[in-house]
Amino acid sequence: MSAYDYHLLALAGALAAGAIGWPIIFGLAGCLSLAAGTAMGVGAYASTIAALQWGLPPVIAVPSGALIAALLLGLATTIIGRLESHYFALATLALAEIVVLVATNWQAVTGGANGLLGRPLSPAFDDPAVKACVAWFGALAAAGMFYGFRRTFGAEALALLREQPLAAKAFGISARRIRVLAMTMAGFAGGIGGASHALTVGVVSPDILTFKTMASILIVVIVGGRRSPLAAAVLAIAVIWTPELLRFLEETYLVAYGVILLAAILFLPEGLAPVIQRYLPFRASGGRVDAPSPSLSLKPGHGSLRAQAVTRRFGGLTAIDQLDMTLATGSITGLMGPNGAGKSTLLNVLSGLDNPDAGAITCPPNHRVGRCFQTPALAEELTVFQNILATADSEGAAWAALTAVGLTERHTCQAQSLGQGDRRFLEIARALAVNPSFLLIDEPAAGLTPEERERLSALLRDIASAGVGILIVEHNVRFLVALSNRLICMADGRIIADGPPETVIAAPNVRQAYLGELSQ
Repeated sequence: MSAYDYHLLALAGALAAGAIGWPIIFGLAGCLSLAAGTAMGVGAYASTIAALQWGLPPVIAVPSGALIAALLLGLATTIIGRLESHYFALATLALAEIVVLVATNWQAVTGGANGLLGRPLSPAFDDPAVKACVAWFGALAAAGMFYGFRRTFGAEALALLREQPLAAKAFGISARRIRVLAMTMAGFAGGIGGASHALTVGVVSPDILTFKTMASILIVVIVGGRRSPLAAAVLAIAVIWTPELLRFLEETYLVAYGVILLAAILFLPEGLAPVIQRYLPFRASGGRVDAPSPSLSLKPGHGSLRAQAVTRRFGGLTAIDQLDMTLATGSITGLMGPNGAGKSTLLNVLSGLDNPDAGAITCPPNHRVGRCFQTPALAEELTVFQNILATADSEGAAWAALTAVGLTERHTCQAQSLGQGDRRFLEIARALAVNPSFLLIDEPAAGLTPEERERLSALLRDIASAGVGILIVEHNVRFLVALSNRLICMADGRIIADGPPETVIAAPNVRQAYLGELSQ
């Protein structure tokens, strides 16, 4: 290879490192960040300053620049990490613009619009082959961080966070913690890429901080695959080399390059990753598990989940008003009431999804609360088994929960292929896999056939007999009365009746507030 070929290879390695960092925050954590180019720029500036002004050799300057980029993005995310969806993206865009302004105007340190020009202090790093090795070693390190991050939090749990953040929060998956760590690691990977780029070209300017760098990363990730470092590396090489191979077209070579990119997006809508995966000597199992079928062993212990003088307001609306309630283990409590009574809000407060404005929720130590939603909150891209594994303590617990609800034969099916009944049972299995002491379910019988409702009733009775306290919100009063040991009726954020089902449905205030003609 010629010196120029090594130069292009080094540029591809730098781009690959920066591009692999972006899928950590976007492909795994599910947050759209527009600061990937910022990470590369900060890494480039910091490593160059460390080499030129502090006299550090490249072997120290490159990782130092990456570390500074990681700290900057991690610190910024501790501030903006609570923002959701496009608000988070806009915040990262604002961060990117601030860094561009600092680099352009802080002339004493960054050189202003002219940037910094210099060569590495060590003659060994003048060799193009050495620069290429440094860049691709950085890309390898970025890939290691990608897989390490995925292994630490679990691919299934991360998929649940991306697709169903509310459900993830209900099972204790901390979105903010994951975002901070993801942005920190993405910043380090991007910083390595930027430092390698600066080492390769020998100059760093505000140009590397502009959206042009972000656009290159977007091309690599979108066309390659947002969760495949290997595909990103292949695309980085293609992005750097393709314009060079098209130079013979002279003035039209960029047009041809754009046509090739458009064709890749049209004909590879899922990116290059599935194509690469097809020809790899090893493949993911897709969730198939050849495991024994242990029986579900719930050990919830004894105790009660209590709401004490709980109040929850949304602006001028009081959804829950000074509510007191105790949920004991080993029993089924039905919760009914008109729309707007505060039932779902109560479930959110009891499960920790929402915080009360006043009052307190108390639960015995080491007791867990499982939650099922009105519309099953499943990760559609995962298989049945993987959905349960997203929250389970172990594969054995996941398989046991799957067996308990009768879905073992469908454990390799995609969640999106399930009917309403199986989706409901899958969500219950996911809640059981955490060995809960209390199970909160929102309208489980909605959309089920009579046979599925019978199956659901039998399952919930078995769960309660194992010692789990169950609270069910349901509009099907006949189903609720037949199933529950205790019935609660809410109206206007307060409990208006609490006791045996037959007594509650016969109460005049319940008939007036909710049952109406149904009770006659």
